[in-house]
Amino acid sequence: MYTQRNITQEINASFLEEVVPGFRRGYPTPLAVYYHQAGATRFHRYAGGPSWSPRVPSEIAKSGDVSTVTVEVLTPERFIEAIPQLTFIGPDQTPWTATVSAMGDLELLGNRLRAQVVQDPPVEKISGFEMSGEREESLGFVKGTFFLEFRIVDVFGNRRHLRLYSDGRMQAWLGLKSGGGFRHVRAISSDGTRLRIGIGPDASRTDFSTIYVDDPSSIYSLGEMREKLAVCQTAKARRVYQIEGTKPLRMLERVIIQRGNKYDSGRIGAEIAYAISKCKFGLEEIVLVEPAKGGRDLYTRDGRAVMQSRMLRMTDQPFGRPRSEILRYELDQMIWKLTMQDFPNNPSARVGYAMLSYSDGADLITTTVLEVLHREQRSRHAVHVESVAH
Repeated sequence: MYTQRNITQEINASFLEEVVPGFRRGYPTPLAVYYHQAGATRFHRYAGGPSWSPRVPSEIAKSGDVSTVTVEVLTPERFIEAIPQLTFIGPDQTPWTATVSAMGDLELLGNRLRAQVVQDPPVEKISGFEMSGEREESLGFVKGTFFLEFRIVDVFGNRRHLRLYSDGRMQAWLGLKSGGGFRHVRAISSDGTRLRIGIGPDASRTDFSTIYVDDPSSIYSLGEMREKLAVCQTAKARRVYQIEGTKPLRMLERVIIQRGNKYDSGRIGAEIAYAISKCKFGLEEIVLVEPAKGGRDLYTRDGRAVMQSRMLRMTDQPFGRPRSEILRYELDQMIWKLTMQDFPNNPSARVGYAMLSYSDGADLITTTVLEVLHREQRSRHAVHVESVAH
């Protein structure tokens, strides 16, 4: 192969079919080309036509140079071998996520992709962990870059799609599906229960998503649940429960409650709601939803129960505003979402739960639970939110 100014050398697809194992004329195919003089491999793509017109990268050869090449089909195995160690630099203001992590030792085992990740500083004494997911059989291609897509399934059955990108020239990178596309992964961290993946334009502007690799109910000790008697009547909540004395079993969650942002607090509230739904109400096959998706925060897989959850730090609330007023406002908002959004959007739902957890800055957490029936199931003897907001 050689290059001249403004000339691209064409290679007949029929010739490639004869000399390159696995190559099929007429089918778009990723190719790995080894340039002997440069001692480097680059990725190219045959688009499926009668010929292939590769452009030799400028860093490999200049105009007029002669290049001896070896061409082979770029398989997922060959693609993975070419991925270097990926380094992630996360925000350093959050002690519940690693500041630096590195992904390497990638391997394909059947239909699964496995990678080893080390993180510093350790989170919950975990300095290394494994990421594993089901991979696609073939490589994808977009905007001059090849990718291998894989899916991680969490303990609730939620799937998160990721892609390893590389054009064989620049630094490879990892993408997480968010919205309509894949965003650049900037941080990866695990505490043994949550796999946190930070995405964004750079390390200073990172949004985290959470993948649960273990049951989060195991990291909380729930307090005793009591049903509260109501004084007033309304057609909204049927029963009211109070759980006092819930305590995180790890220091990590205590720090998050004290110092976390709105997303972090929301995760704690949803995890406590999950633990209550499972351990106190005996619900089965509960799914905890990523907050960025909106709508219901939790639901049962049969669709019969939907939940809204929140976590408040009372120390963050406006000074002088009565606690009862704050709690009543939040519960009103949660019931509105259940009755006006979640029930209409989930026609199988028969019951909803509004679970409001709050902390005064200490380790103990109080949760108020309102049980709300679908309009068709609603009892005449429902209770008024104001009666539980004291």
